[in-house]
Amino acid sequence: MVSYGKDFITAFPENTGYFYWYTSCSSLRITALHNDTNFTVHFNNKQTPSSVLQSGQTVLFPGTAKVYRLGSSSNSIRITSEKDIVVHSFSQTDIGEDTTPEKSVQSHVVQPIINLGKVYLIPRLNQSDLIQTFNGSLPPFWSQRYSSFKLIIINAEDTENNVTIFKSISGSVQEEKNKLSSYQLLQMQADASLIKVESSHKVAVILTHSCLEMTTSCKCNMIVNQILPTQFQGQNFVVPYIPGIIQSRLLMTSNDMSASLSHNNVQLQPSPSGFLSLSDQTESQYVKASGYVSLTLISPGLIFEVIPENMFAACYLLQFYSDISSTKKALVIAETGSKNNVHKQNIPVTNTQWTEITGTKYSSDESGCLVIPGQYEVQSEPLSWAESLAHCTSLQKQLACPTTEDIQMELANTINTTEEGWIGLRRSLMSTDWYWQRQTPSSTSLSPSSADYVHWADGHPQEILKGLCASLLLNQDDEFKWKSAKCCEKKRPVCYTPPIYLNP
Repeated sequence: MVSYGKDFITAFPENTGYFYWYTSCSSLRITALHNDTNFTVHFNNKQTPSSVLQSGQTVLFPGTAKVYRLGSSSNSIRITSEKDIVVHSFSQTDIGEDTTPEKSVQSHVVQPIINLGKVYLIPRLNQSDLIQTFNGSLPPFWSQRYSSFKLIIINAEDTENNVTIFKSISGSVQEEKNKLSSYQLLQMQADASLIKVESSHKVAVILTHSCLEMTTSCKCNMIVNQILPTQFQGQNFVVPYIPGIIQSRLLMTSNDMSASLSHNNVQLQPSPSGFLSLSDQTESQYVKASGYVSLTLISPGLIFEVIPENMFAACYLLQFYSDISSTKKALVIAETGSKNNVHKQNIPVTNTQWTEITGTKYSSDESGCLVIPGQYEVQSEPLSWAESLAHCTSLQKQLACPTTEDIQMELANTINTTEEGWIGLRRSLMSTDWYWQRQTPSSTSLSPSSADYVHWADGHPQEILKGLCASLLLNQDDEFKWKSAKCCEKKRPVCYTPPIYLNP
């Protein structure tokens, strides 16, 4: 799962801060992964003129409408792009009239439509249980309508969508059916009775609270959590230690009623409200589920889903907010054996204090990255070796150079035909040594390098008069061995697109 894409849909939930009359602002932060990225924002059957971003550039699109009322509306916001982008939703309410007003702030990564689904399990949250769990008290004038969580369901497709809401009331499951037109949304009350959302087409589901009050001092936080669909459930989770969070609880959701959660082989026992506690909250913890589950970490003012181990990735784009805090940190969890390979941009992360997570292969650290991996492609027209080199370069690619065993294996896992193809290996007439010759789109000069790794077929390389260039047997049966051949022979070029890294 990756958080970049070309098509997104979201909405701006209500953010009241303390009271309605304070200044509130919302925005979408759109960041491009590639140069010359055209994107368009669609809202209420209208669209803004297309804008162009360069790699690593971020633009703010101001919020035009919040979802205040229950029921259906057209206040969804859709972002489409020709190239990959990342979208963050940001909301802030300034509270107070002095020179340093307090802020009710919330931001979250908007998931691309490719990550959305048709089935969502909803964390069964009851505000009064939640407040009492963290030793708070119900605020004055508390009411179910204006103080409970809300659920926003957004139709992510340009078609009518049948949405079914499942509730558990007095031990029986009740269904509530709704229809949403193209890109329409539905906002409804969300309490502990709400258990599941199913739809005929993809939807985005946002759990939100406009002003979750956890203390008696009339302070509250906006809560926004974009729920992930059931296809992203898992069994193994690293629950991160977050500095500044003194107390937290876990909430597990699953279709498997018998599923349980364990830590250090000890089963965690839920409270009457379903909350699970970890004994040590001063470091990251590894927990296992007996079935496929979703896991939500909850603390005063913070609710977010813990991603399972099967969703770990090697690349993240982080957006920091300079107007909120001068201290910017990210919590990184990496395999212990690879922690020294963690990079920020293209610079290794150093001078960090890693802490091994007990019983796992991971370490955590407070501290982006490969965007598109390299790709091999066998061209259709047979050419000479020199023509193949020029052809790959004209496509903004290079002639494949499997210079190590790992690269050779990567190439072998990508292609499989019954022919031969040219690779970027040739022989020196002067010394008779084999060397790699590359020509990349960013350079018009040839860059030779010695061939320290070879994968010759039996009987090869032949004597110099029988072949100055190297070809690749393009099938599994021949183990993708190399052969020496005359450079004027016609073979299919094996072109390689180098990986793209994000270097703003």
